[in-house]
Amino acid sequence: MRALCWPLYATPAEPLHRGIIDLGDQQKLADLTEKILGPARFRTAGAPTVCDNGTYKGGTAFERSPRADGVKGARCYTNAYSYQNAPKIASPTRGSKSTGVMDDNLALRREINLVCFP
Repeated sequence: MRALCWPLYATPAEPLHRGIIDLGDQQKLADLTEKILGPARFRTAGAPTVCDNGTYKGGTAFERSPRADGVKGARCYTNAYSYQNAPKIASPTRGSKSTGVMDDNLALRREINLVCFP
C-alpha cells in the first residue's frame, strides 16, 4: 500500500508514513509538488485569470492552461480517467486527452500519474 499525500507527519520527529513512502519517492513527490505549484512569485491564492493576449496570470502552474477545467467550475481537477456511472463509460478526462502535441500541462499530468501511481 502506498500513501498518496505528502508529507504526513505526526510530529517532526516521528513521520506517520515511515515504511510506506521511501525517501526517493518522498523527493519525487516534493519535486512534483513544486512543479504543480510553480514559482512562488507567479502564484496567487485565487484561480488564474486569462489576459488579453491569451496568457494566464496567477493561480498555480497546473491551472495556467486551457486543459485545467475545474469540476463544476471549482478548483478541483480530474487527471487521468473519469467514469460515468449511467452509461458505464470510462475514458480519459477532458484535460488529459491528447491532441498529438505534448504541451506543458499534458506533460505535467503524465508526470503526476507516473509519480503517484508507479
